[in-house]
Parts: sequence; C-alpha cells; structure tokens
Amino acid sequence: MNGDFKEIFGFVDLGIGSMCLLLLLALSFWKKSQVEDLEMRRYFTPMMFMKFGMGFVFISMYIFYYNGGDNTAYWQGGVKLNSLFFDNYTSYFKDLFYFGENTYDDLIKFQNVGYPPNYIFKGYESWFVCKVVSVVSFLTFRSYLATSLVFTYFAMMGSWRLYELVVRYGVINKRNAAIAALFIPSVGIWCSGITKDSLIYISLLYIITNVFSIFNGWKKIGFWSLFSIALGLFIIYHLRTFIFYVVVVSIIVALIAGYQKKAKSNFVFTLAYYIVLIIGFVSILFISARSNSIETLNDSSFMDEVQTIQNDFINNETYKGQRYSLGAVEFTVFGMLRLFPIAVITAFYRPFILEARSPILLANALESLIFLWFTLKFLFQGNVFKKIRVALGNELLSFSIYFALFLGFIAGFTSIIFGVLVRFRAPILPFLAIVLLSGISAKVIMKPKEKQTDV
Repeated sequence: MNGDFKEIFGFVDLGIGSMCLLLLLALSFWKKSQVEDLEMRRYFTPMMFMKFGMGFVFISMYIFYYNGGDNTAYWQGGVKLNSLFFDNYTSYFKDLFYFGENTYDDLIKFQNVGYPPNYIFKGYESWFVCKVVSVVSFLTFRSYLATSLVFTYFAMMGSWRLYELVVRYGVINKRNAAIAALFIPSVGIWCSGITKDSLIYISLLYIITNVFSIFNGWKKIGFWSLFSIALGLFIIYHLRTFIFYVVVVSIIVALIAGYQKKAKSNFVFTLAYYIVLIIGFVSILFISARSNSIETLNDSSFMDEVQTIQNDFINNETYKGQRYSLGAVEFTVFGMLRLFPIAVITAFYRPFILEARSPILLANALESLIFLWFTLKFLFQGNVFKKIRVALGNELLSFSIYFALFLGFIAGFTSIIFGVLVRFRAPILPFLAIVLLSGISAKVIMKPKEKQTDV
C-alpha cells in the first residue's frame, strides 16, 4: 500500500465513517420523501442501497485487491493539504488556487506536516483531486471512509437527477430510465469513492441536468444552477481537458437540435437556421483549406494530450493488467479517424467474454454483452434510420449520442489496458443505455410531464 494506513479502517476512521453513513442515509431518505411520483419513488431505496453497496465494493477492492493505488494516494494528499491549512493557512490557499505544475521545491511547505505521495503531487490532475479532497476533509474530519462516502453520495444524487431528467423528457418508460440512469453496476463501482472518474461523473450530471432543465423552462435560471454548471465545467477542465471539450461541444450541438425542433413551425427561422448552417460549414471548409488547419490540429495540444495519456498507460509500470491493441497508431487527425470505429467498439463492448481473465473483467464482459444485445435490438428492431433521425432532434438523446461516441473513441483509443478502459468508459454507459433503450422502446418523442424536483 501507499504510505501509512493505520488511520484507514482504524477506530477513529470507522467511527466517523459510521456516523457519516447514518447522516447520509437520513439525508437520502429525506430526499426520497420529496419525490412526489410514487412509481419513481419505488426505485429510490434500491438505488440508494445499490450505490452505497457498490461504493463499499470499490473501497474494499482498492484497499485489499489493488493495495491502495491512486484512490488512497488522493486521500493522503488531501489530508496533507488539510494539515497544511492548520500549519500555514497562507500556503494552503496559495496551493489551493495555484493551477500550474508543481516542482520538487514546492514540497518544502509540507515539511512540518508530512509529505504527500510524490507522484500524486507532481501530477497536475492528480493533485487537483487532492485539492477537492482537502476541502471535503474539513467536513469529514480527515476520515478516509467518510470522505469516500461523501463522494459516493453526490454521485448517487447526480444519478437520481439524471433519472428525473430522462423521465421528464419521456424518451423511455420509468423502469427503463431507472435501469439506464441508476442501476448499471460498473457505473456504481467506478463512479464512486475518491477518484477522477467520480468527480468527472458528478460534475457532468449536475451540468447537463441544470442546462437541459433551464433550456426547457423546467427550472429558472438562478445562482445555484449557474454555480453548479460553472463549478462542474471548472472541475472537468482541470481533470480532463479533452472531456471538457467533448461535453461543451456535445451540449452546444444538442441545444442547436433543441432550438431547431422548437422552431419547426416557424418557416423563416428554420430557413435562416439552415442557411446559417450551410454558410458556416462552407466557411469552415474554405478557411481550413486556406490556413492548413488540419496540420495545425495535428500539432494541437489536444493531440499531444491524447498521445501523452496513451503513452502513460503503455509505459507507466504502475498501470498493470491485461492489455489490448488497436493496431498501428498514427497521432494525426486522419490516423485517429481511421481507428474511430474500432476504438468506439472497444469502448462500448470490450472486454469480450473470451478476453476476460480476471473476476473483475469477467463482470465487465458480461455487462458489455448486455450492451451488445441492446445494440443489436436497436439496429434490427424497426427502422434504425428513423430512430437515429428522431433521436438527433431531441436534445437529451442528441447529447447522449455525441457524448458517448466522442468520449467512447477517446477511451478506447487511449486506455490500452482493460482495467483502465472499464473505469474510463463508466461515465459513458448511462447515456449509451438511454439511447439504445429509447430506440428499442420506440418512445423517442419528448413529452414534458411532471415538474422536476431539485436535488
């Protein structure tokens, strides 16, 4: 394990963690009492026990199977930052609001409180997680278990917000919406606890539920809504810059689809929309041809980030496990586009059953098999082109399609290790399930219904 683990599962940690669990359960039951729809409410308690249960599975897996790993290292870094506040609060706030790369010399401020794990401190994204943990640890009294439960709780409530949004759109029935948003096992495991994935998933859910609720007039523009959106984008940007761009682009495209749908009865608006779209597309092609933008994109920071992430997974000895290959890789726009289909298929449906050589991968392989079955039903049950056309006219389904495809490509392209892939793709799965189940049920026309409750 990383560092000294006497505090984890010790008397103090278990005591604070138990009290935190009771408090979060009480808060969860209060949230359940606010749900007016009885059919929706029946899914709340099973979701709650499933999410907290998966959270404990995640904690146990990292402590006893992975011997700590990044999960406990994030906690250690956050605790050291928390201690720094009481030793020198000026240094704490300077570190908290410093968003550059750390150096070895920066460690000197921890000399009185103990040093954080070096590889976590030197990693920009990893240290950002520690900053978030340090803030939460003020409320959890530095308890590893309590801090993990707080992260799990927010992931759970974010999932519930997504469930409410899907039900509000009416694209699938409430039972299938619960399956997609609440009960996917790998999402419950990998998007809980103290990880980058859980922070990204929580941020994503609060962003889209606020954006789409405001867009449809189901929720007024208020301080907390705008704060949730801004904070979520801020967190994602500092954890995974390319996911930030995927989220922003997917939301913009989805909102354009929503505006187009709302303006169908307005001939002038619709005509103007298509004229602007055509002119914009032609202008982009013309500018690209004149400015060699393809070559510029090949050398962009995005391409560098993708290559860096993949090389890290390939060369870093701390990432162990069964690997896969997509074949020869060229880190250019056209080289990546060539591998787009196989990378997306890898993210959505691998590991296959015959590729799973551990209990964890076998569980994910079975889950992938279910998604493959849903995909085949989506493709061959009814008119698939009509399903896609109607889905692209619905902002929630449109976002789900673009987000799943873009992030699925990046996950499949960069992960290289199945153990990394199943974590990386977890935030994609609810949105993939929403699209597939909407096509299978053929309920892809949005009919606003009950008022969404806030979380």
